[in-house]
Amino acid sequence: MIRTKIAFLTFSILLVSLFPFSFNLTESGFATPIIPGRHVTVISSYLISAFIKFIILIFIVLGYWKILKMKNVISSKLFYIHLFLTIPSIVSSKISLLSLIDYNANDLEKLVNEIESVSILIIVMNVMFLLGQIIFGIYYFRIRNKVIVDEDYKNL
Repeated sequence: MIRTKIAFLTFSILLVSLFPFSFNLTESGFATPIIPGRHVTVISSYLISAFIKFIILIFIVLGYWKILKMKNVISSKLFYIHLFLTIPSIVSSKISLLSLIDYNANDLEKLVNEIESVSILIIVMNVMFLLGQIIFGIYYFRIRNKVIVDEDYKNL
């Protein structure tokens, strides 16, 4: 068992670490031209992805806060699974994995394979993030229903 306060603080730190994406617009490609001239990507996919993750983490932190009001401890196994499914996606939101690719114009097939590999990795990390949040949602509703049932029995 792990203290609910630790879980709440951990995910609050993750939320705060994801927040500055809105202030770092120049590095995230907020207005990066795809083709020089009039064609400009106004909102990049990294910015949208980080914003969606930020909104989801707000609800997760609120969920941990509500659990903190109901219980003092939660399952450490579930907390660590939730944490380890969430962290890779947060890290990929802060660091562009495409910057790790070695761009070599002489071997375009290798370049395309590396871009595909990184794209698949990003998709897997985002699926892991969503899976972690679904697991937390199920756990949250189980705890909430159990507390409601326990309170009903006390009132009888």
